[in-house]
Amino acid sequence: MIQISATKWSCSTDCLEQLVAREHEVRLEPMASGLEAEVTKLLLEQEAYVWKVWNRDSKPDINRQFHLLHALIDSGVQVSVPIGWGVDPDGNAVLVTSHDGLPPKKLDNGMLSELAERLVDLHRMPIDNIAPELLPAYDFVGYFFPNIEAHGDLHERLLHLMDQVGYRYDRLIHGDFNSGNVVFDNGKCTIIDWTNGQMGDPRYDYAWACALLRIYASERHAEVFRNAYVAAVPLSLQEEQAFEAIAVIRWLLLNRLVGLLRQSTTKSKARSILKGNPYLAGLTL
Repeated sequence: MIQISATKWSCSTDCLEQLVAREHEVRLEPMASGLEAEVTKLLLEQEAYVWKVWNRDSKPDINRQFHLLHALIDSGVQVSVPIGWGVDPDGNAVLVTSHDGLPPKKLDNGMLSELAERLVDLHRMPIDNIAPELLPAYDFVGYFFPNIEAHGDLHERLLHLMDQVGYRYDRLIHGDFNSGNVVFDNGKCTIIDWTNGQMGDPRYDYAWACALLRIYASERHAEVFRNAYVAAVPLSLQEEQAFEAIAVIRWLLLNRLVGLLRQSTTKSKARSILKGNPYLAGLTL
């Protein structure tokens, strides 16, 4: 249950104060939610906002995310405007942002190219003006691969790959860049969900996005995205295959933990990647 006025707000704005004062007028619409949080659309007259509450196992630093969004806006990145953050009566962190559209229902070549261009721009963005505390450099394996030690086959392969690729912590990465975290509204493209924004290796950011396109969209979609990205940021075949393997190992781990086989074709697409990538030989769903 959403309780706007009962939430203890740590950072607020005029827009949030309006939502609190007129809570009885706010209309709610459910939105698609991810693995970490529950998302609801708030409507007040002609304005729309997004209420995101971390009421599951994940407990990220929402204060950092709130201020990171402001810093990204100041740096010219098209992201949602942070309206306020706080803690609800159940002790869960809440972030309210602007509502900037919906993920594309059907991807076309233009959208895929734009997604790749936005990711290139993000990876090239100067970070000198962003406070260091807003861009931590988490341990990559510990952060993105929870409890992988319990999955010996995946853990051993991941550690071997990490020894090979020379993972870097030199650029801003989104951490979960995919077609579900980019929304469109009247031609405007906005990157959302910055929970995992951090210093990292852009090759992983790219590989994760491309792998999800292969698994949940199609090889053709992934190829359009790939061609647009590597035209600007060339990668060797070895780099691409190694980082694809790292991304797919993460997907395999999450599939074992929470189940990610959303479509009837998902399993066959994932197996096709396992078969075609030499760094994934012998691994199974």
